[in-house]
Amino acid sequence: MSLRGLPSPFGLQLPGATLAPPFSARQARSGGLRAPPLALPRLAPLGVALQRLGRTDEAVASCDLVGEGPHIDESLLGTLAIVYNAAGKQASLTRKVEAAVANKPGDVGLLQALFKAHCREFAFVKMQQVSMKLFQSTQDQRYMLWAVVSNLLQAKFGERQAAAAKPEQLLQLAGMMADRCVKPGCSFAEIGREALLVYLEVLHEQENFAKALDVFCTFPHSSAPPAGPGTDLKDVMCRSEWEMLRSMLHLGAGDAEQALEFLLQFLSTVPGDTGALDSLLDILFPGLKLDQRLHCGYLTYNPLDVAADLSSNLLSRIGTEASQSLLEPGRAWALAERAVGVMQNCSAPNKGAARGAALAPHCLIFRKYRWQKSRGAADDLNHLSGEMARLLLKFWENYGDLRCCCFDVKASLEILHASDASWLRGELLARANELIELAKNEDTVAANGGKEALQRVVSSFEICHEMNLLGACDPPGTAAEILGIFTSTIHHSRGLDEREYGPGDGLVPVAISLVMKDAELGLRARAVQAVAVLNGVASITPYNADVRLSLATLYGYFCAPNLLQEQLDHLAIKNIQLESVATQIGMPCFALCGSEHLGKSCATLAKFHWNHKHQVGDSLSTAIDNGAYMQAIDFASFTQQLDRSFNRQAALVEDAICDLVNAIKMNVSASTSHVERAAGSAPHSYKDDEELLEGLRFNSDLQVRPDWSTPRSFGSYEILEWWDFKSGHAGAPWWKRPRAAELKIPSASRWREDLRCELRRRWCLIRMLKASLFIPGSDDASSLFSDIDLYLKCGGAAGFGMTPPDGSLPPGMRVPQGHAPLETFTAWIFMSADSVKMSLKFLEDVGGAENKCSETASGGHLWTLESSRRLQEVSSGVSLLVEKCKSSGLPMQALLLREPLTWVSMLLHNWAKALQVLKKRRKKVLPPREEDIPCDELGSVLQVFAEVLSGHLSTLKEIVEGEMGRLEEGFNVDALPLSPQIDALWEGQSPQVRASKLPDLQASQSAFLSTLKGFVEFHLTISKAFKV
Repeated sequence: MSLRGLPSPFGLQLPGATLAPPFSARQARSGGLRAPPLALPRLAPLGVALQRLGRTDEAVASCDLVGEGPHIDESLLGTLAIVYNAAGKQASLTRKVEAAVANKPGDVGLLQALFKAHCREFAFVKMQQVSMKLFQSTQDQRYMLWAVVSNLLQAKFGERQAAAAKPEQLLQLAGMMADRCVKPGCSFAEIGREALLVYLEVLHEQENFAKALDVFCTFPHSSAPPAGPGTDLKDVMCRSEWEMLRSMLHLGAGDAEQALEFLLQFLSTVPGDTGALDSLLDILFPGLKLDQRLHCGYLTYNPLDVAADLSSNLLSRIGTEASQSLLEPGRAWALAERAVGVMQNCSAPNKGAARGAALAPHCLIFRKYRWQKSRGAADDLNHLSGEMARLLLKFWENYGDLRCCCFDVKASLEILHASDASWLRGELLARANELIELAKNEDTVAANGGKEALQRVVSSFEICHEMNLLGACDPPGTAAEILGIFTSTIHHSRGLDEREYGPGDGLVPVAISLVMKDAELGLRARAVQAVAVLNGVASITPYNADVRLSLATLYGYFCAPNLLQEQLDHLAIKNIQLESVATQIGMPCFALCGSEHLGKSCATLAKFHWNHKHQVGDSLSTAIDNGAYMQAIDFASFTQQLDRSFNRQAALVEDAICDLVNAIKMNVSASTSHVERAAGSAPHSYKDDEELLEGLRFNSDLQVRPDWSTPRSFGSYEILEWWDFKSGHAGAPWWKRPRAAELKIPSASRWREDLRCELRRRWCLIRMLKASLFIPGSDDASSLFSDIDLYLKCGGAAGFGMTPPDGSLPPGMRVPQGHAPLETFTAWIFMSADSVKMSLKFLEDVGGAENKCSETASGGHLWTLESSRRLQEVSSGVSLLVEKCKSSGLPMQALLLREPLTWVSMLLHNWAKALQVLKKRRKKVLPPREEDIPCDELGSVLQVFAEVLSGHLSTLKEIVEGEMGRLEEGFNVDALPLSPQIDALWEGQSPQVRASKLPDLQASQSAFLSTLKGFVEFHLTISKAFKV
């Protein structure tokens, strides 16, 4: 619809066919624009229109002009909220609402709007204050509950806000308020079921379980007629939830016997709930608990999640170690067996419940095994392992046709001894071999018998593969055999939607894992073979997430960012998935290659965080307004988790460093401004580091990684580590389990600590870059040594095989050990930069007065000697790393060229410009025809260093060109062992499609090598052009 002819808010005609305001944002901000009072409310719809057109600044300016007078009402505030929320200007909206409330203090609608405005800002203190004003104005208990929730939010998440009181005082106040609402005879039809839940949560935070139990027992859940309308919990709470709460409240109050009895009753009604059985075992043996539950910090989300913690607290109160049982061991195990018997003897309403009941003995034996292992009972362990193997075979016989079979029994496999695992492997494969021919028969497709047989085959191979990963038995077969089964049973996927998981797709990850662990082939050959297989499978099942993630991972290791991004595009990664896939799989390759995709990926992640931060407040206020109080607390918890995201910090610093490298290459003369811009992504000091690192949350779902891709660093070093360590991982993949990133196990803890160190090292790098540059006339005399020392400590310390030929090391330098000599080399660069900077500073300070110039002859000479020694160490480092590039391949060359050598080139250019400036200044104060010896000496040292560096860079250029030559030979798939299976996968595809995938990989690597060659030439240009 044309907007021509529509009147403007000022009574002016809008020109043209598009909506354009008759003012600019600059005019509005400067106060040079005024509107008639009656026209002010019309500016809000105009702001919405401008916001929809993407003209955000003008939209905000238009809304700002609305002012804060008495003309503000609820409807107008709702319109303003659209613009301010979209622009992230919640504070501006809050000011207008506060002004409106000040003009109409008793207006309930405006007070509600103010409460929502404070919700958007997560201002818990002000939320509590406004809710109390609402209660005083209306005496509506709903607003009293809003105050309860606000106080609870302050106590749990208000550590970074100016809380109104200490957490214990806030909880006490919240309890008193809730007690006024949730009392005998209250109607849940009016106040909602969550009024009781939030009251119980407050008492749980206070650890006042006796009071919580009294409150809970006040309200019945029975078939008897209620005392009044809405007073019976059965109207608002299902029986199972009520029973779980009842059991946990008795446990918290110290009545473990009653809690266990209630849990037994609960299991009789839900015989397939293995989670409830695990909770019962957690109560009996809290020291044997499994991984931490998702909602273990809350009583009312899933009450059984807190069982282990409540039992541990009860044991500590009676002076017993948490590793002991709550009851006498014999009695405890008898009760556990009774619970399993209850589950198995009850009639299961469906196959899912029957499956859960069948897993109950697995849970019991698993706990028994851990109990006996902690006591060193070897004979009992052998017996339990054998019993578990027999149960596993029986479970496969009953439920092997389900895709979840392997996942169901995965934890149980951990306790199998080698002999029992080998027996189980033999039994499963023998039965699978009998079913393979049936699965291959195309006549069985219509009757579904072949599909069921194929799924049983898949389940057997998956279980055997898991046992092999644990080191308990041999693999289920060869990759060629498994791929042969997959290709010969593809007909079962015909007719399925291409997004649907095929019955044989589970064989592919097993085959790829075996390919990547084939010690008879080199790592490069393994990876090429895996890429060819996965591309063939992707042509058959284009939406298979496992295949796409594995391909993306391999393309990352091959330094092929475009192909990696193509796989991520197929997966349509978005929202919280970015925390896992974009950072775990995409960022290492994008950072190493300096790809434009890094900036896009980091921007997408940042946008997700921004959107959540500025939109979750609406969800919080809506949840509270609708009485979903526990959901509001969940929103606050999730927001805190995202605010402390490690991935967010890592993406910020990697993006800044990548942009800095590219900017220096494009315009080295502007290095100072480039570094200043990058410095905004890092804390300013060690103390700031500590504050940011404390409480970081690791939100990645590590299960997106294949079992052959061990989580390591978050940035470009991960790819070098993967090739250096030959991709191997000893033991079972610890990351292939739910919430592995935050598990309290040694492997996960080490990984998190390594990531924290790597993040701090990147922050140190940015600070060192900023401090290393010399700016004539600047009063910056800061030393780099504190950040260099921290940089090395974060790198691990002692012995990397990077000692210079003469054995010398800078004073106090510790040489890290391990896989990355680049880190020590980087430290050497900045130690030399510190020496040269101090030399330049000395020349600048002494050369300021004519009578002091003679002093530079001795003092400047000492600084020049120090700089010469440091630069010789850097030269030795370049020589060693260039030699390493000959054998380490593309990742090492990329890392060396993109980062350390870029810093060297930047510094060389900075030193040359600084010396030229100082030489001119000093010449003015020197006697005529007198040589400036200190400047000449330093210039000579730097010139020699530049010439030596130029020689090493020429060698490195030859290495990169040689790599390009070898790449032209291509990837010869035909010479690989799996070439027949690869041909079978591509059968039916056009020759163009069959020939497209590996040449794409070759072209992507060739383009990256061309980029690296450009970096070599840039560094050569800087070193050869060095002149004072």
